[in-house]
Amino acid sequence: MRVLEQSLKPTYNSPVPLSWNEIRTRASAFVLEWKDKAPTAREEADAQTFENGFFHIFGVSRSKVAIFEQKVKMQDGADGI
Repeated sequence: MRVLEQSLKPTYNSPVPLSWNEIRTRASAFVLEWKDKAPTAREEADAQTFENGFFHIFGVSRSKVAIFEQKVKMQDGADGI
């Protein structure tokens, strides 16, 4: 188990890495927050809030690891997301 835990530790540059207990505590809080929100969540309105909360579990800023709705050029030349 120890080898598995070491391989799953967050690999971001943080002055003080989060303990597994802190990650579990944050994950539990995230689940409690979203279990009631999920049935009424609106994808466009709540997606960034969900992702920010999810990455917070691990002490990571979403903007450092994920791109949200990056614009792309479609094959027909139109802009898309």
